Amino acid sequence: MRRTSLQLVRDLAPDLRGRRLSSPSVTYDGEAIFLAMPPGPPTSRQGYRIPKDLPGGPGHGWLPWTLFPEQAGNERFSGDLVVASPTEWHELPLTDVNLWGPKLQRLSGDEFLVVDTRGWPGKNLNGHVYSSDGSHMRSLQVTGTTRVFADESRQIWVTFNDEAAGGPDASALVCLDDEGTKLWGFNENRGDAKNVWMFYALNVDREEVWACGYTEFEVVRIKDERVDHWTQSIGGIDELAISEPYILMLGAYHKGDPKFWLGRLGESKIEDIEEIQVTMPDGRFLRELEHPLKKYGVPPAKRLREYGFRILGRHEAFHVFAEDRWYRVTLEDVAE
Repeated sequence: MRRTSLQLVRDLAPDLRGRRLSSPSVTYDGEAIFLAMPPGPPTSRQGYRIPKDLPGGPGHGWLPWTLFPEQAGNERFSGDLVVASPTEWHELPLTDVNLWGPKLQRLSGDEFLVVDTRGWPGKNLNGHVYSSDGSHMRSLQVTGTTRVFADESRQIWVTFNDEAAGGPDASALVCLDDEGTKLWGFNENRGDAKNVWMFYALNVDREEVWACGYTEFEVVRIKDERVDHWTQSIGGIDELAISEPYILMLGAYHKGDPKFWLGRLGESKIEDIEEIQVTMPDGRFLRELEHPLKKYGVPPAKRLREYGFRILGRHEAFHVFAEDRWYRVTLEDVAE
């Protein structure tokens, strides 16, 4: 099996100054964006299920993507939204907000989008736009989400969670303008691609969008509103990165170490698929990383696949946030 290691982009710990990194993502220009939250023992409002038999219960639901600590719940909090490059660090305060599993993106140089995972048409506006000084500018309807990415033209690409996938908007994947108006939806414009219930993986590249959805798990490309699609033999895909003709995929439903797969885009299917072993720079496997909440003395929550890292596919790279550091592995690293 071919093996490669992550490359350190930046040690975030010195600038976090003891704060807790939460809800990391990557912007259209490749910067890291995340919440810097006050340190302290976790509670159910921080996206970590508190089992009923533990102090602090009885617990309130659980986020199926809680592989990494998220801010969640019905209590208001204050923190800082951080945008970081390998050399720059910018913060804007979020004061007295109520967000569940927030998704963060940059809309432009001075506007930032924060999306609450919960959302339902006519009930709440779950997208919020903030200026660079933390001032709230406007709210918009995004609906219940699993993935949110904004592109360079301020368009917002959204995939829906289980609760919203079969709801009033069954598009599975939509493109919105920066006011929340729907511009395009997948299922009604998919051509001969298979209908999708919900998308697991989403990568909004510079000129096109790539995704993989349930139940057929086709990899699709959306470019100029045209949909192309490829079958693949892996099954569920949680994340993907693209540098044609190569595609790097993170398998879903994995236990233990995450499985990375390298493939080549053929005419109608992904070919020459091989497993790639990705390790930390020091040779450790990702499964060996300690979950960030363990240091607070809270036992693992029941039923959750808990890992000490978050992996995100954006453009031609996988970005990995672990141990208050930001790592990256690109297709160039693995497709030599």
